[in-house]
Formats: sequence, structure tokens, C-alpha cells
Amino acid sequence: MNKYNAPHFVSNPKTGEVVTTFEGKDSKTYGRVRLDQVTTQIRNNMESDVRRTAFITLQESVLERRMKEGSLVEFGPYIVAGKEGKLLVQESTTPFYEGQEPKTAGKDGDIITHGGQPVYRNTIFSIDDNASDELLVSDSVNATVSASAGVE
Repeated sequence: MNKYNAPHFVSNPKTGEVVTTFEGKDSKTYGRVRLDQVTTQIRNNMESDVRRTAFITLQESVLERRMKEGSLVEFGPYIVAGKEGKLLVQESTTPFYEGQEPKTAGKDGDIITHGGQPVYRNTIFSIDDNASDELLVSDSVNATVSASAGVE
């Protein structure tokens, strides 16, 4: 992976800070950082660059250690355990977190389904070189492929 598409920090658009701190339900202080990565994908025979975004929550001890090291101050690639890692997309028919809205076809489009169930999407950071996206095929894609193949 080259530096162009390595996950990198993005500052909070409201505060300009790389780390946004907040108090958890347990009264501990946590930090949240935003990572962006541009990756190339091929969909419908069109190759394009796609921006992925993930939010990483840091426990108080990790936040303090990283701030001392200065590793969150720089806008360089996000490195964990000596690896730059990558952002991966996960899709599931169960929500990844409480209150998550299902994936839609565009901003105001219909809810995407897989096997009749709504699809939920999440983006994670991974240092596993063998890990890949976990995508579900939507019912509308299955219906289109079946109709094109003459399957009823």
C-alpha cells in the first residue's frame, strides 16, 4: 500500500482538533479520531476512487500514551503494532451499534435488503493483511441478475 491510500487522520471540522475527547457512560474520558482512506474499487465494470471513513475510539490510557508520543498530533498514516493497516467495509443484516439506521439507495432512497432483511454498513480499521470487505448482495441485484438469466 502506498502513502496515497494509507489511512490518515482527519481533523474535526468543528474544532480543528485531531482528537475529540468525550466522557463515556462510565465517567471515563475517551478520545475519538477520524481516519480516511482513498481506495480503488471496481463496480459495474467502472474503476473509481472511493473515500472510506472510520472512527476509532481510544481508551483513556491509550489516549494519554499516544498524546505523549505525539502520534496523534501528526496527520500521517495511522499505525498500530507497526502496521499502517486499511479501512474495511462490513455489511450485516443486524445493526453494528444501537440506533444504527439501515443502508439506503442514495440519500433518500429505499432501504437496501439482503434476504428480505435490512442491510447495515460499518467501516473498521484492520492491520490484517488478509482481511477484506464483507459485502452482502442486495435483493435488487439478485433480482436483476435472475431476471437477466431468465431465472424465476
